[in-house]
Amino acid sequence: MHAPISDASSATCISSPSTLEEVTRERDALRAELADVTKERDEAKAEEARRYDCYLTEWEGRKIVADERDKERARSAELAAEVTRLKAEVTRLQATPSPVTIDHSMIRGDTFKKLASAIEAFPNQYPDRAKNIKLDADLRPWLGCVFSCNEREKLVFSNIIVDHFTPEGWDIGS
Repeated sequence: MHAPISDASSATCISSPSTLEEVTRERDALRAELADVTKERDEAKAEEARRYDCYLTEWEGRKIVADERDKERARSAELAAEVTRLKAEVTRLQATPSPVTIDHSMIRGDTFKKLASAIEAFPNQYPDRAKNIKLDADLRPWLGCVFSCNEREKLVFSNIIVDHFTPEGWDIGS
């Protein structure tokens, strides 16, 4: 192998070969050396490209993971909002009284039919839950007038109605 050429003057006069064979050999040796250097350079570039591809793949993988994490966070926020909305809807529905409907064909006996009718009619008779309903002043006279209840039926029916409707928010006092 030859030493690197340091200046232009030595390039013209590498050696003084005496024969054409020597010049050809020297030229071939330089070509081989150039091929080796080029091969080493190409291998170094290929290794650098592989390393760059690894870094790029790793970066893209991290970016994909970050994107998926962001999507999961957004979906989690959507689901949390939906849960909040559903909880509010459940609370609203629980606060809304369900209408009382009774299948009177299943009832035998006049007393129980009167009670069932009174329970069914109560929410319509007293739609304002905030109004304080008095047992002796409001509820028992209403049971006597509308359903022709005797004193014992008024006492028992009014207590049953209080037990049935007070948890739903009616203010029924004695």
